[in-house]
Amino acid sequence: MKYFLFLFFSFFASTLFAHEGPPFPILVDHKFGEYKLSVWADPDTENGTFTFYPEGENLKKDDLYFEIKAHPQGRQEPILKSTALIPTEDKGRYSYTATLPFPTNETWDIIVVVKNKQNGDTLTSTTVPVEVTPPGPNKTEFVVYTLPFLLVAFIWVRVMIHKRRKKTP
Repeated sequence: MKYFLFLFFSFFASTLFAHEGPPFPILVDHKFGEYKLSVWADPDTENGTFTFYPEGENLKKDDLYFEIKAHPQGRQEPILKSTALIPTEDKGRYSYTATLPFPTNETWDIIVVVKNKQNGDTLTSTTVPVEVTPPGPNKTEFVVYTLPFLLVAFIWVRVMIHKRRKKTP
């Protein structure tokens, strides 16, 4: 049994620390001029989603637009690029969404660029490293993750059957 546990944890050690779940903040309250920006990411392979949340007293929905650029960390391969132009409104707060088709699972440098929509001037630009992961467990991982639960259920059923047989004369 201990060999099985060792092999299990050794095989899946890299996925234990990977991000699989809801979006998380990669940039929080980044100040530029009279505005602040927070960016949330769900960096899945093939479909990385980035949501921009600008804040400011005089902010209008048509004041800004956002570019997101990315390249693998440590390499200057062709840069992936996407633009978030159209805002969505939720409870009086605007958000903008952009997606990037990440081809590989590795650490990427994400370049967040905020531009003025009127004249195209860059207001701020910052780079954040982000680990890109698969979008969720594959079929094999799903089976492996459910095996302990099935094993406990099997043992419980066996114990219950054994108890019933022991009670009946």
